[in-house]
Amino acid sequence: MMTTEKQLIVQAAEGDEIAVTRLFRAYQDRVYGYLLRMLRRPDKAADAAQETFIRAFRGLPRYDERGKFASWLFRIAHREALRMLRRDRLRSFLPFGDGVPDSVADDSGSPERMYEAGECGARLEEAIGGLPPLERTTILLRLNEDMSFKEIA
Repeated sequence: MMTTEKQLIVQAAEGDEIAVTRLFRAYQDRVYGYLLRMLRRPDKAADAAQETFIRAFRGLPRYDERGKFASWLFRIAHREALRMLRRDRLRSFLPFGDGVPDSVADDSGSPERMYEAGECGARLEEAIGGLPPLERTTILLRLNEDMSFKEIA
């Protein structure tokens, strides 16, 4: 029998440890990856991810199921990243883990094309890195998590 995400959320809110584990596993890499791009430090991203999941699972009884779970979870992650940035006074973000977004890189072309794509990606990364945190977050969630603007809002 296939358990839906909504069923897992209800079960997790009721204290079902298996449901909590399944939800965690479904989102752990995405949340960590987002936080790593925001905080630029694996240790800080891991701490923020852990705190995100603690806050999320404690808050599950208050989750409004009319909204998308991923949007709710990433909102918690975003707040945790901002808390950590304020606390640690980190000011820079890394919009793309490898410096070149998939949509820019074209590895099927010539070496010159690949170099140009890398240069374009680096310029794009620098431009996004200069944006205020709210705008950066919007772009990261849109490009890296493929969320709609409605979900991001």
